Parts: sequence; C-alpha cells; structure tokens
Amino acid sequence: MPETKIQKIWKDPVWSKVISALIITSGTVVYSYIISKSKDITFISSFNDFWNSPIKLWIVVVAFIVYLVIVWIKKYYQGKKNQRFVYDDKTLALDTHLFDKIRKDLLPQDGTIYWLRHNNFAGFSFNDEYLNQLDNIEYEARKSDFEFLNPELEILKNDLIREINTFTSLIAVNTFPTHNGRQTVPPEWEEQQSERFWNVVNEIHKNKDRVCESYDKLITSGRRILKV
Repeated sequence: MPETKIQKIWKDPVWSKVISALIITSGTVVYSYIISKSKDITFISSFNDFWNSPIKLWIVVVAFIVYLVIVWIKKYYQGKKNQRFVYDDKTLALDTHLFDKIRKDLLPQDGTIYWLRHNNFAGFSFNDEYLNQLDNIEYEARKSDFEFLNPELEILKNDLIREINTFTSLIAVNTFPTHNGRQTVPPEWEEQQSERFWNVVNEIHKNKDRVCESYDKLITSGRRILKV
C-alpha cells in the first residue's frame, strides 16, 4: 500500500522532530490553560509553574527506561519486518530456476541422494561415479550467481552445501581405491584397527544422513515457498 503524504513527512528525520516539538508545545499550552482556569490564576503563572515544577529523580529514571524499552521494541519489530522477503515476478523466476536446477539437474531425488540414503559404507565398496553429482553441486556453489534471493532458501542451500563439503572431505580422506576401480573404507581395518574403522564408518554414516536431511529441508521448503 503506497504511503500517504503524512506518513512520508512523519518518516522524514527533520520534519518528524519538528512535529514532535509542536505536539509537546501544544500539549503544554493546553495543560497550562486548563490549570489556569481551574485554579483561577493567570495563564502565564500556570505556564511558569509547569516548567519550574520539581521532578523527582525516580520519575526521570523510569521515563528513561520506558523510552529505551520502546526504542528496543520498535527496532526489534522493524528488524522482523525487514526480514520478510516478498517476491515479485522477476525474483520468483530467478529463484524457481535455481531451485529446479538443483532438484532436477544437479541433485535429483533418484540419483546420489537415493544412493546416500541406502548405501552402507562399513567396508562395502562403491562406484565413485555416485560422487559426481556432489562434486558438480560443490563446483556450482562456488559461482557468485548460485544464490537464492529469498534469505530462507539461501540459508537452507548453504546448509546443504556445507554438509556436502563435510561428507566429500570424509570420503576423500577415509576411502581408498580397490583393485577393480571402486572405493571403500578398507575392510581390513575392521580387524586390524577396529576402533578406527568404526569411528570412520559412523562418522560417514552420520554425515550422509545430514546431507539427506539438509537436502529434504531445502526441497520441501522450496516447494512450499515457490509453489512448484
């Protein structure tokens, strides 16, 4: 809804102070006039009494605290208001394009994500081609235009990329090629270095679950927000 002329004037830092001063002055004049009539004294005497009347210190302190609370509440709700993102046609199209690129091209449900949900890394070898989709989205994430304009979706996307980075780092350090060109956590570790083996396997399983959870949050939130 467009702002009225009065709203624009009130938001102006100079005019808002002028208006506030006029309101306070007018209130003082009205108050002094009422008191002068009720006590049957001159307006000037009533006006002087108002400005010369003593104010107790606790009243000043309470008034200052109330002022600070009001300012804090105003800033808090203004911040909340500013956090609400509203799409227009162009920004909606941009975010929808990126969302579809992620869920259809880079990381579809039936690709690496499906594999992560079901693969057991406890000494079982796997085809490293399953990691290609993770490598691709990590590469795309380095580009400056790989960004959602909606702050909520951008946070969820960054969470997903961070979990993928952690997972691929674990795979790079703790899995090794087999004689047939696959990758595995060395199965011999289970007997020779049992503690290391299970620490690695559990860490990989924990992080693959985090990748899937972050992916699901992005997809479900994206479908709800973008309505696609």
